[in-house]
Amino acid sequence: MRFLNEVFTASDRLVERHGLEKIKTPPGSNYMVVSGVPVARQDHAAALLRLGIDMLEKAKQIYDPTGWARQRCFGLHR
Repeated sequence: MRFLNEVFTASDRLVERHGLEKIKTPPGSNYMVVSGVPVARQDHAAALLRLGIDMLEKAKQIYDPTGWARQRCFGLHR
C-alpha cells in the first residue's frame, strides 16, 4: 500500500502543478487526467504531453519494494 500511495501522491502533485484535472476512476482502474476541463485552454494537448513526460521522469525515481519491474503506459486522446 505504501508503494501505491507514493505513486498516486506523486501523480496527484504533478497533475496539480500542471493545472490539469484528475478524473475519479474505480479503485484498481487507470489514472485518468483531462486538460481544458472545466476551464478551456489553448495548450490542452501540450499540457498533457508535458505531464506525461514529467510522470515518466518521476516514475524512474519510484521503486516497487518487491523488486518487480512495473510497466508504465501513457496515452493521449484528442
